[in-house]
Amino acid sequence: MIALNSYAGYFNTTHQYKWLVNYLKTRVDRVRTPWLVVLFHDPIYNTNVGHWREGELFRRSIEPLLYEYGVDIVLTGHVHAYERTREVYDNKPNPCGFVHFTLGDGGNYEGAYVPWRDLSVGTDGAWSAFREASFGVAELKVMSDTDIQFAWHRHACQSTYSVNFGQDFSDSCVTIGDNSAQKMMLVDPTTISKPSKQQCPNRWKSSENLVHASVSSFQTPSLDGGMSGSKTTGGANSVELLPIVTVLLFLGCAVLAALLLAQLRKNQTSSSSISTKVVEMYDESVNPLAASTTASSKESVSIVMPVMVNGV
Repeated sequence: MIALNSYAGYFNTTHQYKWLVNYLKTRVDRVRTPWLVVLFHDPIYNTNVGHWREGELFRRSIEPLLYEYGVDIVLTGHVHAYERTREVYDNKPNPCGFVHFTLGDGGNYEGAYVPWRDLSVGTDGAWSAFREASFGVAELKVMSDTDIQFAWHRHACQSTYSVNFGQDFSDSCVTIGDNSAQKMMLVDPTTISKPSKQQCPNRWKSSENLVHASVSSFQTPSLDGGMSGSKTTGGANSVELLPIVTVLLFLGCAVLAALLLAQLRKNQTSSSSISTKVVEMYDESVNPLAASTTASSKESVSIVMPVMVNGV
């Protein structure tokens, strides 16, 4: 899954565009991930009057890349309604293109977006498969390398008469002003089947300079076509060196902890000696008699001790 920003730079000189090019050239492996899904905010295929063609410049810049590398599904939001297209590319139905979903129908105080554009005018009707201006949820299940099951479930309609914050939860609800052909449908189930490699080789295309991401390399695609992050001599060597590096780090931490503990004990001993000396100085200054007595005691000890030792 690839996430893009509809409102960041998207022309071929921008960072986002260069990053996308390099990612598609190095990280798409159809053997490991046969389905390629891209998501961004602003829909590039939309038949609702709301936000109509706002993503047109983004589409013209990004869509050729998505088609070249066979993106299967595009997920978008922004429009407060639900719409599903057929496989599409360059505003025309194309079996080798992607299926585009508008899923901005999770609920919003602004209400559902109506009306819809007339599909009998222009070419929109050729690629728009299902649309409804209601609130709902969708589920996507990957069944195999060639099939995905998708279903959209309506859970409420927009209603000016409802006391539930403008939402009508009845099974027969209809959003006021919704002119979609299937507005009474409760769900939109569909199966997305990948065409054969012979029919659409782009839908099975892997990166020409494929680089598998590994935990030991911590490398990500850079803008210049290289890899950013720490460099390694190889995945196998990195794995073999990992236990050694871990042991060395542990031993280093143990030695450092021992040194810190020894220094701490030394500081505590010095502090204790200093405290004792300070107390003695305080006693001498406050009670000279006690100081004299203490001094005499010390002299007596120094005199008596040799006599006792000599046995006299």
